[in-house]
Formats: sequence, C-alpha cells, structure tokens
Amino acid sequence: MKGASQQQTIAAFRLISSSDPSAVILDKTSKYSKCWMNKFGHDNPTVVLRPKTLPQLQAFLSFANRNEIPLVPQSGNTGLVGGSVPNAPDEHVLSMDRFTATPICLNKEEQIMTLDAGVVLQDAIDFAKQHNFLFPLSIGSSGSCLIGGNVATNAGGMYFSRFGSLRENVVGLEAVLPSGEILNMMKCVLPKDSVGFDLRSLFIGSEGTLGVISKVAVKVHTMPTSRELAILACDSFDNVRKINEKISQLSPGLVSAVELMDSSVLEMVRARLGKTICFDITKGHYYIALEFMGFDEMSDRAQLEALLASALDEGYICDGIIAQSLTHLNEIWATR
Repeated sequence: MKGASQQQTIAAFRLISSSDPSAVILDKTSKYSKCWMNKFGHDNPTVVLRPKTLPQLQAFLSFANRNEIPLVPQSGNTGLVGGSVPNAPDEHVLSMDRFTATPICLNKEEQIMTLDAGVVLQDAIDFAKQHNFLFPLSIGSSGSCLIGGNVATNAGGMYFSRFGSLRENVVGLEAVLPSGEILNMMKCVLPKDSVGFDLRSLFIGSEGTLGVISKVAVKVHTMPTSRELAILACDSFDNVRKINEKISQLSPGLVSAVELMDSSVLEMVRARLGKTICFDITKGHYYIALEFMGFDEMSDRAQLEALLASALDEGYICDGIIAQSLTHLNEIWATR
C-alpha cells in the first residue's frame, strides 16, 4: 500500500472497519481538522478514523504504521497549541471521541476509577461525585475534553495545588503502540514501588508520540464535606508572592486551589460576559482565588478568615471577600 492513492487508502481503512460505517468519516470533518479557535489546522478534506473498540484501534494503527500513513492522534481537540490537528492534507486524524465501549468502573475500597480514553472529563467528575468521591482534575474544558487527552498532556487543572498533575494520580494505563501491540500497564502498583522502568509515567504527557492511550486507572479522593472560596486583591505582584508564601504554610490537605487573575483579563471577561462580575475588580491589580476543601466547616472557615485578617494587617492584600453561598462560589469559578 505504500504510495497508494488517497482513495485506495480510504478503501483500505473502510475494509478494516467494514462492520462499523461510523469508524471512517470523510464529510463534515472541519471540527477534527481545525482547532476550536480556527488558528491551527486546515480546511482541506480530511480522513477521520474513529475507533470504538480496542481491535479497531489496533488495526488502524498497525495498518498505518506498516504503510507509513501519517496519523494525528486526537482526543477532545480542546488544546490551544495545534498539537491535535493535522498540518498537511495527507495527515489523517485518529479521533478517540467514540472510544467508550467499556463502562466506567469504580473500586470504592481502593478508590480507583477505570475509564476508557474517550470518556468526557465532566462525565468522570460526575460519576465520581455520584459515589461521594472527588475526581482529581477539573479544567475549563471539562465538558468537552476527553480523559485520554488529559493524560496524554499531563493536565494539571485547578486542583493542582492539592493533588498535583495527572502524573501523580494515574495508577494504571493501557496504550496501543504504532505496531498495534497492546502495552498493558493497568496493574495498579503500590505508590512506593521502585521496580524497573516507569513506562506508565513515560506515556503520561507523551501527547501521542509513543502510542495511543486507550484506558486509564485514576485515584479518586473522598469527597470533602466543606468548601470555602475567597478572592484576595493585591496591588503588586510582590504581594502576590508574599500571600502565596503564607498560603503554603497552611495545614496540608486544606488548600484545594490557588488561581491568579489580573485586572486587565478580568475586564476582558466582564466585557465578554456583558455583565458585572460578582466581585469588585477595581480594588487591586491582581486577584487570587483561594479555595479550601476540608471536613470541618467551622474550622475551615475560621482558618480562611484568619488568613484574610492576617494578610490585611500585613498589607499583603488590599481587599478580600469570602463566597457567601454555593451560588456565589460557582459564579466566581465561572468567571475564572
């Protein structure tokens, strides 16, 4: 097949997936061939492969590898740097957006969720929440990004301060190599394990260059019973650094998120939303969203109030508010 025409290549891919017409698409492919900002990619007709099962994924990869057909692995295509879209007309897209054949599985005793790579992140978050667990990743594109892409890019998200990136939370992984071979790293080893090469970690953040992630096992965490959010206004970046140092001295396991916003960006958001932001953006040049998640509401609230009072007294912040309701809290995060 080397040197085959586009039509011959398409026919071969369709033969591979003959029982599943939706596995190879040629029409209305712009959402796959261009990024959502219309900044990267192209408008040319693109062959999009959409495997639904592990054998389909193996067959597509091994055939393309044998015949030197360039494939661009793609997850939810929510990235900002063009890494998930083709750069040339002869590059085909391998989309994982249908790869959800295996139901989400939760081992409550081990606190481990097992998911196919095509699961939407928000669905994973909601599934964990239904069982009183917190999924360790939350990002702005949660409603459209896929867990395989999250792992392939080692996503951090707003809970990074508490749980770290996905590299710290993925305990098992399955990937398909370009040859079609399956690399099974789903055995969830002890955190203290130090035997041999850490191939699982090698694939996390590899962005499809070593193979295509097909399944992951992720640590989930007991759902906190209290949640507090404050906005701290600072008049200089030096004070931002000072307040961040104070935050780092708080009790481990209390801070769940620390996010920085500046006044110019907030003004752009206000103009975009066409309405007033739910906190005053005229008090400083920088604004820190500081969230606590814990298991003692009174104690957590008291520690947050004490931090604000101390920071005000020391002049590190020029204003501070605490969300007064869950609705207010969600409005602040929506702004972020």
